[in-house]
Amino acid sequence: MRSTVALLTRSRAALAVMIGAVALAVAATGVGYAAMTKTVTLSIDGKTEKIRTFDDKVGDVLKSKGISLTDHDVVAPGTTSSVADGATIAVKYGR
Repeated sequence: MRSTVALLTRSRAALAVMIGAVALAVAATGVGYAAMTKTVTLSIDGKTEKIRTFDDKVGDVLKSKGISLTDHDVVAPGTTSSVADGATIAVKYGR
């Protein structure tokens, strides 16, 4: 492997192509990450925070944040609803 890389890097053109390919791969990874994440506003009993998530359902977002619900709690939208970028999830704990 080392000798192959050494041979390829002898040519400036080959080196430039390798560097370009690596840069493109890194950029594509960043774009893919940004496209897959969503920014969501999470409101827990009126206290809000913005979070980033890969989750697709409200219940999954809450679970990933460690938020447990009981039958007395209210969640809007419902836990089976889809999450879109820019959405707001509100949780009111029943006391």
